[in-house]
Amino acid sequence: MAHIFFNFFSFIITVGLLITIHELGHFITAKYYGVIIEKFSIGFGYTLWKKYDKSGTEYIIASIPLGGYVKMLDEKKNLAKTIPKNRQYFQKKKIWKRIIIIASGSIFNFLFSIFIYWMIFLIGITHYKPIIEKVIPNSTADHIGITSGMEIQYINNQKTLNWDSVYSELINTKNKENITICTTYLDKNNDTKTKKFFLHKNYIKDKKDPISSLGIIPIHQKIVPILTKIEKNSAAMKSGFKPKDKIISVNDVEIKEWKTLTDEIQNNPNTKLKITVERKGIPINLILCPESKTIYENKKIGFAGIYPTIIPIPKEYKATYSFRPISSLIHAGNETWKVMRLIFENLIKLFYNQDFILKNLGGPISIAHNAGTAIKSGLIHYLIFLSIISINLGIINLLPLPILDGGYLVFLIIESFIKKPISQKIKNTSYQISLILLITLTGIALFNDFSKFIK
Repeated sequence: MAHIFFNFFSFIITVGLLITIHELGHFITAKYYGVIIEKFSIGFGYTLWKKYDKSGTEYIIASIPLGGYVKMLDEKKNLAKTIPKNRQYFQKKKIWKRIIIIASGSIFNFLFSIFIYWMIFLIGITHYKPIIEKVIPNSTADHIGITSGMEIQYINNQKTLNWDSVYSELINTKNKENITICTTYLDKNNDTKTKKFFLHKNYIKDKKDPISSLGIIPIHQKIVPILTKIEKNSAAMKSGFKPKDKIISVNDVEIKEWKTLTDEIQNNPNTKLKITVERKGIPINLILCPESKTIYENKKIGFAGIYPTIIPIPKEYKATYSFRPISSLIHAGNETWKVMRLIFENLIKLFYNQDFILKNLGGPISIAHNAGTAIKSGLIHYLIFLSIISINLGIINLLPLPILDGGYLVFLIIESFIKKPISQKIKNTSYQISLILLITLTGIALFNDFSKFIK
């Protein structure tokens, strides 16, 4: 129960901060262009604190910290006081100024993301070096001479600090026919040597996983079939399994990897399996009957309630990189753009792969879970998560739905062409349609969240 409250608290902090940043963007630009602002609130609900400035704007801190809002004075309302000459209604401003005011919420989310990444690159970020653990026999990498133990230093003269940058450089080959991979390795005398490899971009068959497509397996943490924990009242506990048991075989088939074991268990719900374990050097035969669990699309899988031993990647394979302020800013801009591009690509996929996207659509429970996990993982992980959610919030608000900022921008752009305001009737109808769509998507996201939570 404690972790649920922790995740909820993490969600409040994350979403509250990012929506406040978004509304602050609208507020600052509206103030700059002389728009009359009645209220700027951090949070909703009961007012905990408020203060007025000289222009009459009311600043509020409210009891529910899930964001905030900016209330600009409507020109249809009667004012009891005279409007200063340098202050105007939002509707009276030129269209290009209104466009900037509306778009500035998302722009502030993007700028906030750049700021976060800038801090991350200044502080320093720890990566796993792109060291190759294994090369699949007869693969492209094997044919051109790449071997295990090599570290990928450059791809097409671009420095590759980690596996993420290797991935990015391999998929970014649209304008290049040939790919140059520069590696370093230790020879027989333990001297560091450099070797270059050349291949045509067509060798990368799978753009979604270009590293595996070449036959390269990165260094990764080992998950070995030695049990560390047995769930209470689970099938494994009832069958006599104990921590530190080493799984030797299932139905006389040797088990070398944890995945092989989990596949056998999941593929055999309510089916007796003969499992041989090694306990204190002595082989013992046990009979396991995995419980049946229902997951997506009513598919049933076996569940035993056992946990493996995880051997982390050795420290010598890690490296921490930090940069100077200007370099950090450049990296921050590139990282923000990379995330934005990925989100846009997924939005485009929504139009031709709706089923996959809708099934994986996450809502507040997913965000809360991920926020809690990120905070527990450390400052850098949480900052990265915060930046990604900030970019998501900015892009979602720019979607052309009338109930969002993007829809309002579409109306303003249309008005700039037709030279007159769009009728209120059309606006109201479009608001209703977009609200129904938004509620539907929120409902699907919540359903997915609860389904995952229950499972």
